[in-house]
Amino acid sequence: MKNKFYYFCKTLNDKIKKNILKFSNINLVFYNSSPKSSSQELNQISSFCKKHNIPFYIYNNYQLAVKIKAQGIYLDSHNRNFKHLSSTKLKIIGSAHNQLEYFNKLQQGCDLIMLSPFFFNIKYSKNKVIGPIKFNLMTAHWKTKAGALGGLRKENIKRLIFLNSKNFGGISFIEDL
Repeated sequence: MKNKFYYFCKTLNDKIKKNILKFSNINLVFYNSSPKSSSQELNQISSFCKKHNIPFYIYNNYQLAVKIKAQGIYLDSHNRNFKHLSSTKLKIIGSAHNQLEYFNKLQQGCDLIMLSPFFFNIKYSKNKVIGPIKFNLMTAHWKTKAGALGGLRKENIKRLIFLNSKNFGGISFIEDL
């Protein structure tokens, strides 16, 4: 199985679009789905993804994902209220920081659960970083696909070969290329 990368973005500019197209295996998660984000911007991102056959997910907003015909929805670790709808054809991706959050995401019907933070990033202290060994131990008996999320950069992508996963996500790794 080929690696899949999930890029979390608030907006797309020409440099980011160019870097995204370097990947044949990228998924885009739009996490600026606040009421302030313009529908024009969202339509541009959606049409870019459709034109280049890039799976597109909306962050924590099921109604918006259905409205713009996204491939799925991304549920962050704080979103504990989403109820899985068996009639939905949307793929559901979630994030977790520990086993308890994993079980919550499992109940929400997530097809993929991203474990975070994988690498060091400024949002989390160094003692919260999971790393490859702890990641493999935590996800060894998970019933769903697991992914590594957070701190992904150009210089540490090589360390991903030690994982039992082929799904990786980050916010700034595209901008580093």
